[in-house]
Amino acid sequence: IQPEEKKVISESVSSVCGISAADIEALLGDAEVAVEDSVSLYEFTSVINDHFENARKFALLEMLWRVAWADGSVDRYEDYYIRKIADLLHLSQKDFIRAKHNVMDA
Repeated sequence: IQPEEKKVISESVSSVCGISAADIEALLGDAEVAVEDSVSLYEFTSVINDHFENARKFALLEMLWRVAWADGSVDRYEDYYIRKIADLLHLSQKDFIRAKHNVMDA
């Protein structure tokens, strides 16, 4: 994760959850461990599907695009993973493209 991306992640989590910078750092550390131990994205997206309505899922998708775009470019792996997450969140191709354009055009 690039420093610019980490900054956007922290800002996004802070704005959505209203938690302190120290708590965000701890959360990011826990998240890195969870990702290393995981075998698929499904275990994460299923929790989101159980607790988020479509509007919140779309907002999350926009946050993912902000993180990917934080360094001024989106590589093919970032695009791939965001597309995969959008699919697992049951968001449409239209939502995927709209979220991307909302961020890129801002």
